[in-house]
Amino acid sequence: MTRADDHGWYAKPSCDRHDVDTVLSYFGIHEPDEWASLKEFFEQGAFGERPGRTAYAVVPDRLPEPADGLHWCQTADFDAALALRADPGLKPVFDVAVQMGFASVQR
Repeated sequence: MTRADDHGWYAKPSCDRHDVDTVLSYFGIHEPDEWASLKEFFEQGAFGERPGRTAYAVVPDRLPEPADGLHWCQTADFDAALALRADPGLKPVFDVAVQMGFASVQR
């Protein structure tokens, strides 16, 4: 089970708060509030197929149109800090998402 801390961040029980702060500081993110509302979405078809496009959005209404026959699904347990730890290359994508309301990448 996850729970919010004082900053509104949700962390998995195995994730130490110090680890999250360290990851954020490493990437130059000092205000987690701007990342707290970042959500991850993936394109999915009616039969569960995933063509590989992923989007990160602060404002889900700004997501691009999904490809024909697909729709956007939200990743339920997404945590931006943990995603950055796993893939540091996401930082510029997250920066665009925060500035523009969304960013999408091909996975």
